[in-house]
Amino acid sequence: MRKNKLLLLIFVILSGCTLFPIDVPVKIYNVDNGDVFSAVFKWTGRQGTVSTTTPNGTQCSGEYFTQSSAVSGSSQAWGNIYGWGYNDFSSVTGTYYAQRGSEQGTAILRCEDRNVLQCEYVVNSNTQGNGYCRDNQNNKYRFMF
Repeated sequence: MRKNKLLLLIFVILSGCTLFPIDVPVKIYNVDNGDVFSAVFKWTGRQGTVSTTTPNGTQCSGEYFTQSSAVSGSSQAWGNIYGWGYNDFSSVTGTYYAQRGSEQGTAILRCEDRNVLQCEYVVNSNTQGNGYCRDNQNNKYRFMF
């Protein structure tokens, strides 16, 4: 019985899952006006929740999903926001490729004032990364964790 529990724990660790949520703090920078605010990703593995309070006090919450870059490849479904930010928030189009071993993610948050933030990010094997967001009020953001 004890051996089975140990094997289960090893499987959980190796599969990237966690039994307890871990708060991952993120600083979000509005590149238009210089506002800085914090968000918290409740890391429970590849999918979880995210929340923030904007500089004007509005509460926002939503969810995130992370997947291997090998899974998404060069799909147009991911990278519209990250590629846009990667190109210095310009209308220039280009192709962005994630390095081997990194993972791509997306997050979406709905705020009490009906603002919606859509974000895309890349994370490395050390759970460090960066990303870009835009909202439905034409604000542009960059974040790092």
